[in-house]
Amino acid sequence: MRGRAMRDAAAGTDGVMVAALTEPAQVERALARAGRERVWVANRNGPRQVVLSGAADDVAAVVDDLSVHGVETRALQASTAFHTPVVADAVPRLLEHLAGVDVRPPRLPVLGNADAAPYPADPAAVRRRLAEQAHRSRAVR
Repeated sequence: MRGRAMRDAAAGTDGVMVAALTEPAQVERALARAGRERVWVANRNGPRQVVLSGAADDVAAVVDDLSVHGVETRALQASTAFHTPVVADAVPRLLEHLAGVDVRPPRLPVLGNADAAPYPADPAAVRRRLAEQAHRSRAVR
């Protein structure tokens, strides 16, 4: 269901995702230098891996800047720009679907992939977080 909702929300877009093998501060500087509006930090996977997501041309401009500064990047096999406003229209559909799913509080800590914040214990809040993480990106600017 999530895949269909995200696919439909991104129809007609040219979204891509790229991993940058560097620290977040380097990515922040590249974003500022590139001055592009349609690229976001989608994930911070570790101290030296940041995932960018957005419109293909804007992401390419940031990748070019990172390359000039010696940063290795890797294109990810993604069908669109996940964790960005590009797929925000999927959220209501996901919320509707999740309303019928039995959700229980996590027994172990679960951290969100977009912001590394712990998931809440309240089932309704978990449903909201699951739906909204589809389009939320980690703001760095």
